[in-house]
Amino acid sequence: MYEYDFPITERDPALDRAMDIAMGSLRQSGMANHFVNPEALASSEILKAWNKGMRHPVALANEAIVAAERLSCTVASVFPQLI
Repeated sequence: MYEYDFPITERDPALDRAMDIAMGSLRQSGMANHFVNPEALASSEILKAWNKGMRHPVALANEAIVAAERLSCTVASVFPQLI
C-alpha cells in the first residue's frame, strides 16, 4: 500500500493506522505534493514518536502532520529569497 516499511520488531496495527491517518490528511490538504516522498517523512516521524513511547494512532499521525507542516513552511519561505 505504501512505499515505507516499519521494522519487523515494530509490527503493530497502530503504526499502520497512524500512517493511514497521516497520509490521508497530507494528501487531502495537498501538502503531500510539497515532498518527493511524503511517505518516508511520515513513517520516520511516526517511528520516532513510537520509539519515545507514544502509542495512540491519532497522536502518532499528528507528529507526522506537524513535521510536514513545519518542513512545508520552511521550504516555501526559502523560494522568495532565491527569486
